[in-house]
Amino acid sequence: MIKGLIQQTIVPFIIAVAGIFLMGSIPYLLFDMEHILEIQALLDSGRLENTLFLYQPVQFDYELYWQSIMNTAKGLIHVKDWTYLNEVSWEKPLFPIFQEVYLNTLLYLGIALLASFIFAIFNTYLIMLLSSRIRRKVKFIFFVIESLPDLFIIISLQMFVIWFFKKTDILLFNIVSSFGEEAFLLPLIVLSFLPTIYMTRYLLLSFEDEYQSLYVELARGKGLTKTAILFVHIFRNAYASFVYHYKTIFWFTLSNLVIIEIVLNVNGLLRFIWTNCARNPELLTLSLLCIFVPFFLVLKIMELFAKKNSIQGVVE
Repeated sequence: MIKGLIQQTIVPFIIAVAGIFLMGSIPYLLFDMEHILEIQALLDSGRLENTLFLYQPVQFDYELYWQSIMNTAKGLIHVKDWTYLNEVSWEKPLFPIFQEVYLNTLLYLGIALLASFIFAIFNTYLIMLLSSRIRRKVKFIFFVIESLPDLFIIISLQMFVIWFFKKTDILLFNIVSSFGEEAFLLPLIVLSFLPTIYMTRYLLLSFEDEYQSLYVELARGKGLTKTAILFVHIFRNAYASFVYHYKTIFWFTLSNLVIIEIVLNVNGLLRFIWTNCARNPELLTLSLLCIFVPFFLVLKIMELFAKKNSIQGVVE
């Protein structure tokens, strides 16, 4: 049991964390970051208009690369004392601004994933009550929706809100964050939309596959209703299969959140990284760790729950 825990949890965790440190310090491997940051400060202050006259060759400085990794790892012990260079190259304390944007991103991500999962279960249940012919049409519609670009969905929802406001003088919700007014509902709707479609499709495929199993025939023979079969028996096995697709859904949602925070001006961690990471490469390592560790723990809990509750073809 201990050997299995090490192989399935501890080793992947260590490898992933090591990969984050290696990736976060790549700028120090390829470029002379000390000189680049000095030039960036001159650009931000207006003392330098462009860098067209400069030539920055790509180099491989393994010593500086390893030193950056070690400095970042040691610095995490005193992370609350970190400073960063902002948009005008002013050195400012990293906290509490980092904590604020991080919690904001976790809030959006957590609510969006939870809402998507709830709606996906509800959608799957309703679709499973339909005939197989109608289900095929619904799955085709889902396929078409999945092909829509994220920006198209964001712009379409914004245009709908504007059109509705012009027709009714009722503003459903803010379409962009500005002047202290956070556009909370629209980012959540956009962020939840495509993950809901993906989760519904995964659950629907799992439900249809499980519905052909022998234990379902046994349950039907005992006189159980379709609702009871779907929720009490099929869902537990379908959930176990769904959990292994959850990594893909999470990273897909996270990539969407990058676009949403930038386009809708959401005060979140990903926009903070986008704005400041070029001047502060260590921020990328810290941010990825803060995102990866909670997700990894939640995923392992979900996998444990799935293994424990899977009925494995047995009707209780």
